[in-house]
Amino acid sequence: MIKYKNVYQIVEKITKNDVLRTFFILYLMNEGNSRAAIESQFWNDMDTLSAPEKDILTGEFRESFFKLPNLIKDIRSEALTLKMELLTKAA
Repeated sequence: MIKYKNVYQIVEKITKNDVLRTFFILYLMNEGNSRAAIESQFWNDMDTLSAPEKDILTGEFRESFFKLPNLIKDIRSEALTLKMELLTKAA
């Protein structure tokens, strides 16, 4: 259950778009060939959109990746804090 919660929290931080949230959750919750199939389906579905819809979704998709460096920094900071707490309790 922790994996579900963590994936949801990560996705919530990178996009507010329901379509992209669904894609990222499905993608992150699966592994291997399943990810390739999910990604392929996403891009196939993207090709069915009108040009304006496709431009909007592509822009939001791109924006979500620009949020990743800060998200990674936050996760690293949380991990270091947790590590320090565990080391303090062990001492």
